Amino acid sequence: MRTAVGLIALAASLGCGAGNSKADANPPAPGGTAVITVEMHGFRSDRGSALVGLYADAEGFPNDGGAAFKRVEVTISGGTATATFSAVPATTVAVGVLHDEDGDKVMKTGFMGRPKEGYGVTRDAPARFGPPSFEDSSIVVTDGQRLTTRIKIRY
Repeated sequence: MRTAVGLIALAASLGCGAGNSKADANPPAPGGTAVITVEMHGFRSDRGSALVGLYADAEGFPNDGGAAFKRVEVTISGGTATATFSAVPATTVAVGVLHDEDGDKVMKTGFMGRPKEGYGVTRDAPARFGPPSFEDSSIVVTDGQRLTTRIKIRY
């Protein structure tokens, strides 16, 4: 149930102010030089969009999309989507994704809070009795790095 609640919060927070673009929708972080490309695959349809949040620490991951220091909404095509975050500071980060199929910015859930819309996190970290942890999902980013990470969307 905690997973569904967290993803609902993620969807609502990511929807606020996000544009429908593949470009970074947020201003660059001061002094940041890394670029992270997030390639998402496994969407069951091209309906709706992918809401993508980049987190710099465990606080709020992935439950609070407002805690993401960068977020973007991207179009899905052919069961895949790509988001790019530029000017990312050298740090440890994790990415959370929600497939917002109906465009309402809210995770649809079923019995016992089971997600009806897709979601994913960096390193395809497992959700065990709650949302995936930041530690299991995190990746280290260094200055000047151009990093590509793949996320499989789960339903």
